[in-house]
Amino acid sequence: MSKKTKRNLFNALFLVALLGLTIWAVFKDQDFGVILHTLSQIAPGFLLAGFILVIVYVCSESVIIKYLLSTVQIKVPLFNCIRYSFVGFFYSCITPSATGGQPMQIYYMKKLLLSIAFLLPAMGMMAQTQVKTAGGILEGKDLSGITVFKGVPFAAPPVGNLRWKAPQPAQKWQGVREAKEFGPNPMQEPIFGDMNFGTKTNSEDCLYLNIWTPAKTMKEHLPVLIYFNGGGLMAGSGSEPRYAGDAMARKGIISITANYREGIFGFFAHPQLSKETSYKGSGNYGFMDQVAAIQWVKDNIEAFGGDPNRITIVGESAGSMSVSALMASPLCQGLFAQAMGSSGSVMGFKKIATQKEAEEKGVQLAQKIAEKMGKETGKKVKKNVGMKNLNELRALPAEELMKLAGVRAVPVYNVDGYFMKE
Repeated sequence: MSKKTKRNLFNALFLVALLGLTIWAVFKDQDFGVILHTLSQIAPGFLLAGFILVIVYVCSESVIIKYLLSTVQIKVPLFNCIRYSFVGFFYSCITPSATGGQPMQIYYMKKLLLSIAFLLPAMGMMAQTQVKTAGGILEGKDLSGITVFKGVPFAAPPVGNLRWKAPQPAQKWQGVREAKEFGPNPMQEPIFGDMNFGTKTNSEDCLYLNIWTPAKTMKEHLPVLIYFNGGGLMAGSGSEPRYAGDAMARKGIISITANYREGIFGFFAHPQLSKETSYKGSGNYGFMDQVAAIQWVKDNIEAFGGDPNRITIVGESAGSMSVSALMASPLCQGLFAQAMGSSGSVMGFKKIATQKEAEEKGVQLAQKIAEKMGKETGKKVKKNVGMKNLNELRALPAEELMKLAGVRAVPVYNVDGYFMKE
């Protein structure tokens, strides 16, 4: 039985039980004849209320009305409407009060109207699961008082010709985009045994972030925390349960995790790549992804109830290394207010590679890949092919490229003159 079916079954049983309690509370001191008479008097009112609720629900599910409701960020679940109506009716019935000489049908019709009046505040208290961002409308899900938005794209998929290029803006979408499941993890091999993930899918198309917000009106201007995962810059993901933001959200902080390219996909410098850029540098793409994630949060977090001027970036291990690099990068000027790192830094341990040194490492890696491919195909590989085979490397499927590269140590980041300067 699916979760949705179980939830609907629970709601149905809840309503039946509540209706039974309501009837018992109202008629416990009446004889059977009075019960039948009173039920016949208030039945039209129940039917009318039910009809109104069904109409509201049907309208909310129609294409045109749904679009209008999503524009003003309202969602109307049928079971919640009926549930809160009956809660109000039950409460009004068990509240001690005299009829004041009014006819029974008028007395109970007033109570029914009072129960319907509970609809409006109840709907207002429901968690807001839709927000409007610069890219379009997102629909998350309620998690016991906090709202979660997963798999939110903050940049275009870095695939095809965008492999080994700075992240590009995400494409806008029409209508409502569901944000209820994690996006794919970055491409990686199973290097660390302590890692498990919220999704089994790994993909080069991995630039997604996840948001846990405790905001109710989305106007609270809450502090924001962005967490970058560890994993040696070659493994890890924002979908790992240990980075889940629900605990922080319950303390009043909007918590975010964001993926970034890792291994050869995120940290690969090459002379041919440097020729493609205006700043004549290459590499550091994973760090640039993190900048793009922070920029997206800065531009959109108000829609989730956050304060763009109170963003803190945090990370552990490789995430902490990332935080130290982001603190030093001119690209991050004005993007965040505070930073915290735990167990890692790109500075203070050894000299950061120059662009030339990183390019030399990249050429060596490209040569190694070409030689592995040559062994598989039986072709002889020239000695300097690593200098020229960039188009072939871009054309390789992500899984094949990852295995051929065989990254098993922290990849090379460098002073590229763009993300990181002297």
